[in-house]
Amino acid sequence: MILPSWGNLLSWRGLALGLLALVQSACSAEATPASPASPVVVDRIERTVIATGTIEPERDVELRSRVAGIVEGIYVKPGMRVAQGQLLVELDRELTAVEARGARSELQSSEVDLEQAQRELERVARLKKQRATTERMVEEARAARDVARAKVARMQATVDQLEVQLRYTSVRAPISGKILEVLVEEGSAVSALTSVSGGTVLMRLAQEDPLHLRGLVDENQVADVRIGQEGRIITEAFRGRTFLGRVRNIAPIGERRENVTYFEVEVELLEGSMELRPKMSADAEIVTETIDQALLIPETALIYEGERVFVDALKNPEDNSPERRAVELGIAADGRIQIVAGLSPGEFVRLQ
Repeated sequence: MILPSWGNLLSWRGLALGLLALVQSACSAEATPASPASPVVVDRIERTVIATGTIEPERDVELRSRVAGIVEGIYVKPGMRVAQGQLLVELDRELTAVEARGARSELQSSEVDLEQAQRELERVARLKKQRATTERMVEEARAARDVARAKVARMQATVDQLEVQLRYTSVRAPISGKILEVLVEEGSAVSALTSVSGGTVLMRLAQEDPLHLRGLVDENQVADVRIGQEGRIITEAFRGRTFLGRVRNIAPIGERRENVTYFEVEVELLEGSMELRPKMSADAEIVTETIDQALLIPETALIYEGERVFVDALKNPEDNSPERRAVELGIAADGRIQIVAGLSPGEFVRLQ
């Protein structure tokens, strides 16, 4: 067996060490690439507060039956738009109509009795003047006339009540709007709305225009919200679209939920009423402050050291000698942040 000489071994060892140094150098270069830089720009930025809630109609009405009966006809479906006064539902009116006819007949009979009692009183009064009868007969005739008059009034009230019930068998829209739900079917028995019972709910009707978002704002942010501020409505149903709105009401008292206090805020929709639907989930971006000429940098350029904030400032993107500077921050939005002090337009910052 032939053994390698010491010279050959040293030569191979030197070559291996050289190759290893080249590989380590290449790996080191790949592991520590230069950090990218971003310019300090002047642009518009907004401070926004998010109100999370649902789209609500201006009015949401539950239509209930005022009389008991059987549903005879339904003339609308969910989603239909109706005008105020339009016929929606009819109840069976046959029994009430029969009662009304009987009451009118009794009313006419009572009116005839009243006329006779009045004539009898006048006759007895004439006889009294002629001293042909007594005062007692006059009083009895007057009492009979009063009883007949009271019966006419009572029968007139009965007729009026039955006529009202007949009108109530035709349920009409109290407002213009959209039918949200129809909760009965033809042939359903319904109960009357009374002081004891709420009555059967026939359907729900919403006045759509204008719609509004009713949302909750955290107590730490509600102080920045003002009536009249712009609000942009965002929904999952219309991704990529926003609908313009305006804050119209802020609740004077908060509500506690899961140990956090929220305030209810209403944002009126200025557009989208024909597309958005009641009870859709939505957010409102309420614009509480706008700066048109703000110095902006990416938030990824910030360096936090305790309570102080710094950036690595560069003169140009190729500058390899960054200057660490303390900066004062303003509004943050969409991954960018306003620099109030510490940087100037035209400079660059190194991203972390």
